[in-house]
Amino acid sequence: MKTRKIIENTDGFRWDIFENKICGGLTFSEDMKKRSKPFKKFNNIKTFLISPEDIFILKSVTSRLRDREDMFTLFSHGLNVDIIKKEIQKQSKLDEDKAWLSYFFVGLDELVSEYNIIFPDYDEFLRLAEDEMLEKFVIEFIQQKPLSLNELVSKLKCGKEEIKRVLEKFIEKDKILKSNGKFYLNKQKSK
Repeated sequence: MKTRKIIENTDGFRWDIFENKICGGLTFSEDMKKRSKPFKKFNNIKTFLISPEDIFILKSVTSRLRDREDMFTLFSHGLNVDIIKKEIQKQSKLDEDKAWLSYFFVGLDELVSEYNIIFPDYDEFLRLAEDEMLEKFVIEFIQQKPLSLNELVSKLKCGKEEIKRVLEKFIEKDKILKSNGKFYLNKQKSK
């Protein structure tokens, strides 16, 4: 988990201490800070507790034995799914090298399967994860060599419209370019 420090008392209460990055990659975002609640004040230290929604996200991208159980407990007490959706999408933008939407969905899917629950907006989380993976595959393939739309369809075994939508998004962001019917990475934007 790449913790900075782990503190555990004799009762088994455990504190995982992270510094700016959580679990080796999630960013402790400004919104996470705003959602946190004051916990205890010591002489030189103020401690805060992060929101249940943010804990849920953290639990979803790790795979320790109790993580799904903890997610179920949090879910059972009620969560604001909109906060979760916005934060995990923000995390995906803060660190584009990681597939946070996909990592989140894997944890969510394990929770839903293990506890046989209906999670609000499950299908939307699935779509977000699929879109993220398709985008990563498109970039990976055209990074190797320029490809046409039909070549991408053939390699990715996806619908032409889905891939077209991803390509248009990347062209709009100036991340990829099109020349002579082929798409290639804009080297100046990929640095």
